[in-house]
Amino acid sequence: PPPPTGQGAGPPGQGRPPPKGKGPAGKGKAGVQPKKPAIAPAKAMKPVWWTRLLFGEKLTEGQSIWAAVPDLSEQLPVDALVEEFSKAPAAVPEAKADGEEKKQKSKKPQVLRIITDPQIQVAKEAALKKLPPPEDTKTALRNLDDAVLTVERIRILAEHACATPDDIAQMEVMQNAHPTLPWALPEQYMWALSRVHLYKPRIDCLLFTSTFEERCQPLKTSLEEFQQALSPLMGSQGFAKLLGIVLAVGNYLNGGTNRGQADGFDVETL
Repeated sequence: PPPPTGQGAGPPGQGRPPPKGKGPAGKGKAGVQPKKPAIAPAKAMKPVWWTRLLFGEKLTEGQSIWAAVPDLSEQLPVDALVEEFSKAPAAVPEAKADGEEKKQKSKKPQVLRIITDPQIQVAKEAALKKLPPPEDTKTALRNLDDAVLTVERIRILAEHACATPDDIAQMEVMQNAHPTLPWALPEQYMWALSRVHLYKPRIDCLLFTSTFEERCQPLKTSLEEFQQALSPLMGSQGFAKLLGIVLAVGNYLNGGTNRGQADGFDVETL
């Protein structure tokens, strides 16, 4: 019988070759390799954060301007580049002596403060420097002395030296913890005034009495202007006749109701 297909009598090794790409070395196309030579800078350099393009990967020869860009790597001023753009060496923190570190940890505040915002501290200190010393201010407030506590000074106290109950509680805790330390300037006034009974109502009372005339002046002016306008109307026969006409018409329209038979009406109705 004839031999099976593919098993002829020819010499061994002359059969059909195996398909390409399926042998042990057929693992696909290798990745695109850069054409420019690798560079090893003399020092670690600051990076340029760009997206690298390679011919054969994202660039095609003759289809972009990069094909006409010359290679100038041999002309670079390497020393200047290294000096200008090399990374600075990482700073090594200076080790502190044990005694110095303990000294910093055990450092105590020089003055007592409850106001921590530097801007508020500066604003309050600038305003409170216009006042007498805290103890003198406390005495003047206790005696309601308007000769010492002028309107300007009272307003400064109301804005910058009135401690809230929470402020007072916090200050008492700090005072007990550090009885020998002085208060900062704003806290000196806040603490001194808080020792006066009903200090906030006293400040409000002084401010009211000291500014009473100032507040009444606009009201007085308005009252005088109203009286000047009212006097001609009260003596005007024409205005009285106008009111009479309106009153008669209104009583007629309101006849048979509890709004009729009026002797007058609110002028605002006009």
